Amino acid sequence: MAWLTKSRFISGLQCPKRLWFEVHQPLEEGLPESVLFLNGRAVDRLAQTRKPGTVVSRERGMPAAIAETSRLIRLGAPPVMYQPAFRAGDLAVIADVLETGGFGVTLTEVKSSTRVKPEHVPDAAFQALVIRKSGIPVDRVLLAHIDRGFELKTAGDYDGLLVDEDVTSEVEASLPAIEETATRLQEVMAEHQQPAIRMGAQCTSPYECPFIDRCSAQSGATPDYPVKLLPRSGKAVEALLAEGYADLADVPADRLSGKIHQ
Repeated sequence: MAWLTKSRFISGLQCPKRLWFEVHQPLEEGLPESVLFLNGRAVDRLAQTRKPGTVVSRERGMPAAIAETSRLIRLGAPPVMYQPAFRAGDLAVIADVLETGGFGVTLTEVKSSTRVKPEHVPDAAFQALVIRKSGIPVDRVLLAHIDRGFELKTAGDYDGLLVDEDVTSEVEASLPAIEETATRLQEVMAEHQQPAIRMGAQCTSPYECPFIDRCSAQSGATPDYPVKLLPRSGKAVEALLAEGYADLADVPADRLSGKIHQ
């Protein structure tokens, strides 16, 4: 399927080569379900308990979810829909929450982090772009995240664990660039040859790319001691990759300041 979905958009935003691999040469075993991914799904389920609403199943795949969402809208969209799916041309998304009420149409993206991070805005903006193009006039965009000050006082009572932060202005400001990026990434997906992109900071930021080993092998012999082996060193690994280091054996001793890294 050649649709540019949200996950593909986020991959391409990090590195077009990652997107190309996911479309043309995916990992045989598929992408692993990380702890962050599983935590995200758990928080999604928690978000669905905040207000009564209709959950659109994603179990039968994106096309079926899009068809079910369209059916619900034709019948009169429920005030709150969880996991609704939308398509506009070759763009497609599954949103976390879409609500119709006093503020018009509100899109809420749910995250398991304790704050809004820079990478969250383009994520929400791509969803708003696609949903608007599908004919739904999104008026407001919220990002729901964990309240780090939350205290569990009664077992099983997580009311208040999620807080909403309005990111509408940030999303609106980014939409022109998001649309241009979506067009460029569709072109990347259509290419027969993988993009010529050197390894660098994008290999680990904002997420660790699952194709690091493949790119390392393409750039030469696979390192005996890849720099990503450094513990608790996200920024350090980003810097080393950006400087062209792939093997810890090549890194000067005085380049690593932390005792555990030395």
